[in-house]
Amino acid sequence: MWPRSAQNLYTGLEPPSSHSSDQNFDFFYVRMLERITACLEFRLSHRFETDERLFPAVLVFNPSEDPLWCDLRRGYGTGQTKHAVKLLEDAQRRLATIPVRMKSNQKAGLTEIYQGLADLPRPALLWLDNAYEEGREEFAQTVEYLLSLYTGQLEEARKWGGNARAKRIAIRLRAITEFYTNHTVNVGRNSQFPHGTFVECLSEMYEVIGMQVHFYRYASLASSIPGDHEELRASFKYLRSIPSLID
Repeated sequence: MWPRSAQNLYTGLEPPSSHSSDQNFDFFYVRMLERITACLEFRLSHRFETDERLFPAVLVFNPSEDPLWCDLRRGYGTGQTKHAVKLLEDAQRRLATIPVRMKSNQKAGLTEIYQGLADLPRPALLWLDNAYEEGREEFAQTVEYLLSLYTGQLEEARKWGGNARAKRIAIRLRAITEFYTNHTVNVGRNSQFPHGTFVECLSEMYEVIGMQVHFYRYASLASSIPGDHEELRASFKYLRSIPSLID
């Protein structure tokens, strides 16, 4: 489920309509990184170097840390992820009854399990679509991977409390802002409307990604944490490492 809200932002980066791109997670993910980068460059008035321009966006939008569910209103993804875990656990139990070397008459059983996961939004469904075409073993491995990924993300969300991803993005945007610019990171003058470079960027970043949250609470958190906060330190470490990642 990719963000509908992003369709009207930086529209020149929309992927062309084609079967191959529609079924390719990497294609869509890069397009999302480009939208996020466009937001950063526009709102922060900073142009990233060509060879590193998408790397800050990866810090903001990382599929290994957060499920890429979008447009889910309050709760942002926790309920959706719990639902995904339940479906995947059921699929895993049912897959255990199908031998690795399937006979042709067992294909229907695999198809039934696959269809039972149809409620999962993108990108999970993209991964499962591709794995299903490869057969039972590849499909089972993908189910196991997604189940492990989403279970771990739920546990991480519990540690953060509240909307873990909104908090993480705000802190990481603070790191990006301070690392690349001289703009002041604060909550602005108005708790209802974003005013100031950091909060305007944060508010629009949530919109680009498809998170329906109010900027003020998370801007307050990000601007008030000490400089040695674990998440902030890790973000600066990643940004400093970008040149080595390119090499």
